[in-house]
Amino acid sequence: MGNIGYVPLTTRTGNAWTVGNQLSLNLGVDLAAVSVNDNGGTATYAGPWDGYVFRSANTAGLNFGFNYSGSPVGYAANASMWGRVYRDLDPTKPVYGEGATTGTPWWVSSSGGPNVSAAASYSHLMSLSAARYGGSGEGIYTGFFGVVDRGGAEPAGGMSGRLRWVWDFTPPTAQISGSGPFVSGSQASVNVTLSDNVGLDHFEIGPIFNLPHNLFDAGFAYVTPGQVNIGTGLGGPIIKNHSQTITDLVPKGLVFYDRIGGGIQAPVFNTIGAAVRSTDLARNRSNIGTIEFQNIPMFERPDEPTFIRFNNTQSTVCRGSPCSNGSGPNLDVTASWDSPLDIDPLNKFEVYTLTSNKRVTFLGRLGTPVRTSISGGFRFSASLTIDMSQYCGEGGTNLLIGLGHSKDRLFWYKNNSFPAVTVSEPTTMNPVCWTARRLLP
Repeated sequence: MGNIGYVPLTTRTGNAWTVGNQLSLNLGVDLAAVSVNDNGGTATYAGPWDGYVFRSANTAGLNFGFNYSGSPVGYAANASMWGRVYRDLDPTKPVYGEGATTGTPWWVSSSGGPNVSAAASYSHLMSLSAARYGGSGEGIYTGFFGVVDRGGAEPAGGMSGRLRWVWDFTPPTAQISGSGPFVSGSQASVNVTLSDNVGLDHFEIGPIFNLPHNLFDAGFAYVTPGQVNIGTGLGGPIIKNHSQTITDLVPKGLVFYDRIGGGIQAPVFNTIGAAVRSTDLARNRSNIGTIEFQNIPMFERPDEPTFIRFNNTQSTVCRGSPCSNGSGPNLDVTASWDSPLDIDPLNKFEVYTLTSNKRVTFLGRLGTPVRTSISGGFRFSASLTIDMSQYCGEGGTNLLIGLGHSKDRLFWYKNNSFPAVTVSEPTTMNPVCWTARRLLP
C-alpha cells in the first residue's frame, strides 16, 4: 500500500485560516484549519430578476447579489459569488471581470463582505464594465450568478438560474406615411417605420380628427386603439427595426357626448389623418408620428346611440401598493348607452388616459354590456375595474377618456369633459413597470 506519513499543516497564501478560524499573521508558521463541508447554508438571490428593465442612465441601481446564511465555515469577503454575463446576447462580449474568457465563469470580487457564518448579504454594482464594448452600455444582458461559502459548498438557493434583463433609457422612434386615397368609409393603407437602439416591443395606431386641441401631443384630438406586437419579446429574436403596411377602414369622425347627462353633441369632427407610437422592450415610448390628409366631407351625427354616460369611482389611485396617501390600485369605471333598438349600437367601449405630457394611453376595454329595457328603448351598461398597479404611463394628474366605437366602425364617441384621476407613486418600486412586457420562456 506504500508508505503512510504525516505532514503538519501550516497556513499558506491559498489557505490563510488558522485552527482558531482567524486570519493568520504568520503564514507558514500558524497551524492551518482543515474543513470538510457539504452544508453551504441557504441563500436568496437579490436581483436583477429575469425580465427586469432599467430605464435610467444612472446605473446606481444596477446591483446584483445574494442574501445568505447558515454555513458552518462562513463566506469569504472577496470570492463568494461567481457568474457570467453577456451583453447583446453575444458570448464574445462578457461584461464583468477584466480578462474574462469566453465560456469561463469567473469570481466576482467586491470591496468587502462577511467572513462569518451569520446571516449576511452580498451585492455587486453592475455598471463597472457595462459600457465595455462601446456606446452607453444600453442593451440586453443575459447570464447567471451563483454563491458558495469558504468551503466551496453551494447554499440551497445559491444559483440565480438564467437571467435576462434590459438596460435602455433611449426612446424608440415612429414614423407614418402614405399616399392615399383616404376616403371615409373606405379602406386605406399607411406605412409605419419604427426603430430602437435595443429592441422594439409593439406599436399603437389610430385616427386623427379635425379638432385642434392643446391637450394632445399631436396638436389635434386622436386615439390609438390598434396595438400590433413586434416579434416575441425577450423570448425570441430581438427586432430593432420594423416596417409594416396597415390597411383599415377610414372612420368618418369623432362625436362628443356629455358624460353626465348623456346627450350626443354635434358636430362630427371628420378624420384628417393617422397617428402611430412605438414602445420598446424597456417600455420607453416614442414621440407621436403623424400623417395628415384631406378629408373634406362633413357628416351628420348618427341617430344611435341616443345617450352615452361615463364615470369613474376613484379620483386618486396608487400605481402599486402601498401609497402614503392610503389610495389603492383599483380604478372602477362604468358606462351606459341608450338605443331605441334592442341591438347594441357599439362595437366596443374602451378607457384611455390623457397624460400630463399629452399622450393617449390605453387602460382597458369594458366587459360585455348588460341590456335592460327603458322607456322608449333599451340601455346597455358595462363596467371595468382597472388595476393601476399594471399602469406604467406617466403619474400625477391623468384625464380619463371613455371611448365608444360604433358598430359599423365609422364613428368614435368621446366624453366632452375629462374626469381627472391622480396616479400616486407607491413607497416601494412597482415591479410590473420594471419588467419587460413580454417575457417568454
